[in-house]
Amino acid sequence: GLTATEDVEIFPKTGTVSATSVPAGIPLTVSASTAIVGSTILAEPKPSHDSLFTRAIWHFARGSAFAATGQADRAVQERQALEAIAADPALAKLPAFSLNPPDKIVAIALEVLNGDIAARQKEYDAAIAYFDRAARLEDGLIYTEPPGWHAPVRHWLGATLLDAGRPAEAIAPLQ
Repeated sequence: GLTATEDVEIFPKTGTVSATSVPAGIPLTVSASTAIVGSTILAEPKPSHDSLFTRAIWHFARGSAFAATGQADRAVQERQALEAIAADPALAKLPAFSLNPPDKIVAIALEVLNGDIAARQKEYDAAIAYFDRAARLEDGLIYTEPPGWHAPVRHWLGATLLDAGRPAEAIAPLQ
C-alpha cells in the first residue's frame, strides 16, 4: 500500500499505478481505477452456485459497481434486489459457511450499499448513518479469520466523514 504524501495516478489501458501525493498519514491501497473495477464486476455473470446468499452478494457488488460508475438508478435497482433477499426469512435458515450466519452478513451488505449510494450522491449525513449502522453490525459479528465481512466498514465511514468535511470525526472510527 501507499502512504504519506503520494499522489496516485492510474493508467486505465495498462492498469498500472504510479504514486506521486496522498494526504499524510492516510494508508492507501490501490489495485485499479474505480471505472476498471466497476466494469470488471459488471461483466461478471451471476454466480454458478445459486443461493440467496450468493445472489445477495452479487447484487451488493453490482450495486457498488453501478454507484462507482455513476449509474445511480441501476445501483438502486440492485439495492432493491438486495433488500428483497435481506427480507426473505429463508436467508436466516441457510447453512452458515462460517461462524456468522448469512443473514448477518447480508444485513451489513445492505447498509454498506445504502451508504455507498448516498455518499456518491453527496448525501453525506445519510451515508454516515448507513455506514455507522453497518459498522455496528460488523462489530456484532463473531471474530473469524478471514473475517465474515470482506472489508472493514469503518474505512468507508472514515472516508465519508472526510468527504463530508469532518476530518476530526474521521479518525474515531479507525481507532
